[in-house]
Amino acid sequence: MLSFYSTSPDALLHAFKEKVALGNKEGGIATWTMDKDGDFIHSSPQLKDLGYARPTVVNDGKEKCLRFAIFWRNETTAKEQKLCYRELSGNLLATFIDHLSDQFSQAVHKDVRE
Repeated sequence: MLSFYSTSPDALLHAFKEKVALGNKEGGIATWTMDKDGDFIHSSPQLKDLGYARPTVVNDGKEKCLRFAIFWRNETTAKEQKLCYRELSGNLLATFIDHLSDQFSQAVHKDVRE
C-alpha cells in the first residue's frame, strides 16, 4: 500500500488522472493508463497484464491521503506477484515524485502482502 499525504487528496487524484489522460502530450504521463474501473495499469510489457493500482481517497478526520492498493491478476504466480508488487509500488512512487511532488507532503509505503 502506498499513501500520498496531501491537504487535498481529491485534487491530487484528479491531477494524476489528468496527466495520465494527456499521455505523451506535454505535461502528460505516458507510463500509466486508467481502465474503466478507475484502476491504474503500468504500460510496460512486463507489468501491464500482471496487476494494477487502485486509488482510494482517505479523508476521515485522522488522515488525508491518496492511497493506492496493489492488486495482481488471479492467474499470476508467486514470483510474478512479487515482481508486480515491487514494480508497481516503485513506479508509482517515482511517477508521483517526478510529476506531482508539489501536491503531497509525504509518501509512505506499507507492505500489506499476505
